[in-house]
Amino acid sequence: MVTATSIQLASRTPQEYAEELFASVTHEQLRQVLASLYNEGDEVPSVRTRADAVTQIWVAGQSPKRIAEAVLAVEANAGMKHCFLAKLRDSTGLATFLTTPPATAFPLGRVQARLARVSRNSEVVVATIEHYVPVVEWIEVDADNRTKQRRLQRHPLVVRFYKDTNILTVGYPGFSQGSGTKSEDRVTYEQIIAGLLRYLLEKFNVTVAALPIHPAMMALQQAESPRVKIVRSELEGSAGKLIVSSDDDSTSVVDMVVSMLASTASEATKTEIIAAVSDGLKDASSNSLVAVWNPESVYTRVAFWHSGAELLFIWNASDPSQELVEKIVRLLSEVAIALLRPHVKDAWTIIGELKSGDVVTVGVLAARSNASTEDARKILMEAVRAALVVPVYRLLTTDVISSHRNVWTKDLASLSIVHLTDRGVEFDGTDPRNIEVGFRRAIEEPAA
Repeated sequence: MVTATSIQLASRTPQEYAEELFASVTHEQLRQVLASLYNEGDEVPSVRTRADAVTQIWVAGQSPKRIAEAVLAVEANAGMKHCFLAKLRDSTGLATFLTTPPATAFPLGRVQARLARVSRNSEVVVATIEHYVPVVEWIEVDADNRTKQRRLQRHPLVVRFYKDTNILTVGYPGFSQGSGTKSEDRVTYEQIIAGLLRYLLEKFNVTVAALPIHPAMMALQQAESPRVKIVRSELEGSAGKLIVSSDDDSTSVVDMVVSMLASTASEATKTEIIAAVSDGLKDASSNSLVAVWNPESVYTRVAFWHSGAELLFIWNASDPSQELVEKIVRLLSEVAIALLRPHVKDAWTIIGELKSGDVVTVGVLAARSNASTEDARKILMEAVRAALVVPVYRLLTTDVISSHRNVWTKDLASLSIVHLTDRGVEFDGTDPRNIEVGFRRAIEEPAA
């Protein structure tokens, strides 16, 4: 069960605050708000424009406070354009955070903010902290004159504390401060996040640390995960900066550089070049990179800050989705955390070196990498999420079964019957203890 509280700003009436929230969300999100105000089975009015949606929301007859809560709930579950990602080092202060009164001020450096909503369930605490960004635009008065128009723009920070993985994310839509804002009055996303993290530390003793997201992405790239391809990388060294970019989404920066350097090389030399380029990109200091996630064709620009990684989602034709954000965040954070453990790098190398169609079990991976059985199991599950391997099954027996060829298969149901061995002994395939689980390297599709 989810519990939640929300507030309206003291300087606004509840109705004014609700109207302000309407301006912060999309037309589709207003549709979701409208639907949430009706009981299941009731007919929800059809709306074609934002104005229609707002009108029908008020017609629904709910109080301004209830409407504000509905908007905040929809907003908190929306896929945002930006997502900051870090690891919680100490979250003992979360208990105090959950008792924070509504409308509590959150000073974020030069930006004042306040708590708008907190919800929680067994897996995650979600808090919306809203702050107001000064915007200055030049407005044409007539053909010869223009003037500055000043306003405050609401900008939400949706903070998620994941209890099972000790991961913190902050989602936000982004903002523009207008062409008339002076450079000294501009605020950056990094400054806002830094202010938030500082306040969480000082007020609630919640501390975070950056995860090795760059090594995690390079590990996925080196293992040739079909789930993600790095198509642009900005590298920095003592001698200067290098930007490597691929014009083809199906070609990673590693493949692109190799094709330039190894076009006339022998196969042996090409193998050495591939290894050298992969290692060089992996070990280089990177300010940012761009990756494309398949099959959704969603791009992320990943900036590496001192406090953590910031992902900018470019949704293209895909609808913004918090579910997809969480899938990507979970994969990156799990691989990053795994790389911090002894022997895990070796295990990832072993998986990356598997040939198409090869099968490895938890026990074999643990033995070859000197990782624990539990670590080997976690790594293989992470590899499944990265689309590097797929689970396969076979009967855990050396007996001959004439009616069944005991080879690895993805069809678990085909094993779940009682088999008769050539010795006349029944072998129960419905018992999970009689099933061996392996992980097959994803079979590469032939080039078109």
